[in-house]
Amino acid sequence: MKKNIFLLILFCTINLCAQTSINLYKGAWSTVNPNKTTIICNSAVSSRIYRITNGTMSADNVFDDYTILVDGIELPRRFMEGGGVVVEGKRVELRQNGVSTVSIGVWEIIQKQVVEAIASTWAAKPELNKELLVADLKTAQEFQFSVNSEFIGCKQNFIEVAVDGNTVKDNDGRPVNFAASSSFLGEGKRITIKVSGQCSANNSFVSGSLLLRKIEH
Repeated sequence: MKKNIFLLILFCTINLCAQTSINLYKGAWSTVNPNKTTIICNSAVSSRIYRITNGTMSADNVFDDYTILVDGIELPRRFMEGGGVVVEGKRVELRQNGVSTVSIGVWEIIQKQVVEAIASTWAAKPELNKELLVADLKTAQEFQFSVNSEFIGCKQNFIEVAVDGNTVKDNDGRPVNFAASSSFLGEGKRITIKVSGQCSANNSFVSGSLLLRKIEH
C-alpha cells in the first residue's frame, strides 16, 4: 500500500510539473552545508544579470553577510542578510560569512525574456552510497539542477553533482555540497549525483528536479 501511495504521489508530481509554467532562470540557493558555499551558475556561454536575494532575515538572531565571486573574481564588497545584490557574469558563486545554520534565498536572471522549462524528477537514498544518473543527453543543453526544500525522515543530506564527469566545485577546488532548497544553472550532456547523509524511515529519500528548456514544435 505504501509503495502504491508513493507511486501515486510521484505520478501527480510529474504531471503537475508538466502542466505548471516553470521559469528555467529562477531558483533557490542555500549555504546550509559544511563549506557555507554554493554555486548559482556553474557556466554560461554569455554574461547575464542575476538578482540574488537572501530570505532568512536573521531567523536565528545572528546577522551574516555574503561574498560573491563572479567569473572567479571576488567582488570588493559583500551584501547583508535580509538584503540582496545584482551581479553580471558567466559564473556566480556565493559564500556565507558567519555561523548561521539557516541561510537561504532566491536567484533570478533579469532583463531577459522568461524561458519556460519542463521538469524531470530524481531521487536517492544516501545509505546506498552510489553515483546515480540524472540525465544522459546526446547534445549539451542548458539545465537547472534543483534540490527539494524538505526531506521526510532525512537529515544532513548534501548532494555532489557531476556534469560530463566533472564534479561541480567552488573557486577553491572543493566539491560543492548542495543542500535542501538549492539550485544552479549548468550546461552539459551527462549529469550524475552522489548523496551523503542519512534517512531514518524505510520510505524516506532525498529528491529534486532537473529543468530543461521547453521547445515548442
